[in-house]
Amino acid sequence: MPMRLIAFLTVLVLLCSGCGSELPSVSRSDVLSGPEIETDVSTPVEPPVSTLPPAPPVPTPPPAESNPPATVPAPEPVPSVEVSDSDPVPEPPAPVEPVYEDSVPAIQIPADPAYDFSAPVPEGPDVETDYFADAAFVGDSRTEGFWLYSGVKQGKLLCATGLTVFSIDTKQATGSSETVLDAVCSGHFGKIYLGFGLNELGYIDTNSFIQTYCQLIDTIRAAQPQAVIYIQNLIPVNDAQARASNHKGHVNCERIRLYNEMIAGIAQEKQLPLLDLYSAFAVDGQLPAEASRDGVHLLPSYCKKQLEFLTSHTVTPEQLTAPAAPVVPVPSGPTEAADPEAPIEPELEVTEP
Repeated sequence: MPMRLIAFLTVLVLLCSGCGSELPSVSRSDVLSGPEIETDVSTPVEPPVSTLPPAPPVPTPPPAESNPPATVPAPEPVPSVEVSDSDPVPEPPAPVEPVYEDSVPAIQIPADPAYDFSAPVPEGPDVETDYFADAAFVGDSRTEGFWLYSGVKQGKLLCATGLTVFSIDTKQATGSSETVLDAVCSGHFGKIYLGFGLNELGYIDTNSFIQTYCQLIDTIRAAQPQAVIYIQNLIPVNDAQARASNHKGHVNCERIRLYNEMIAGIAQEKQLPLLDLYSAFAVDGQLPAEASRDGVHLLPSYCKKQLEFLTSHTVTPEQLTAPAAPVVPVPSGPTEAADPEAPIEPELEVTEP
């Protein structure tokens, strides 16, 4: 029943859309009982007309300009190299290690140069005599003559007639109840001038002089660590005058030069500033005859010359605390005495000018 109704309505719609021809009369019974209607599937069916406005035309892009192809130059031909068996094969270059920022060395500020203890103290600006106000002058009769007649009148004199490095701990200092060594160690000094060697010229074993002098320096340095310790070499003598004054044969310039070499070695080993008095007074290897009456002890005019030398040859503690030069062994002296008849400890008395 419903299928037939649907077929009827379909036919009715088709008839109404025709060319205005009249529809034949069809009874209800024909529709319900009539033959099935054949539909012509070959007739195209028009799609419904859209009521939406037409879309705007899509613009056509202009044709792209064609660029001429780039011209690439042809590579130059590589000349062929003939390699013979005898030609050495070049080694590949060494790899370059990268340098990182941490590995770049920093700029180094040069430090003060080390003090050269192998050379004597050079000449410098003169100091005033009050430079010696805290000085101790330690030595034999030559040291006493210097202090008495040079005009220094500063510091403290710690000496004894015939004093040696072997007797400094037993001989009393002039005008004191202490030994010279005790007086040196118990005081408070900024400078200490050591003058030894003249009374040791006749000793048989010169190596004992070196060892004992070094031990003496260690003792003084331990007691006076703040002091600048100067070591002085020996002023020459006048050989002719010394013999005429009945000084022993070992008191001569040749022997003095030998001891001065050992004193220079001690200065370098113990890192002490060396005062080269020998070069300041020697004329043709001798002490001038006008400098002394007995050829050994200086007259007042030459004591003043010694003071002039000391005022122009000084060092500061800062110079000595710079990194030091390597220490070299102290040269040893001969083991035989220059004069077999020389006394073990000759004493040289001060000669009044």
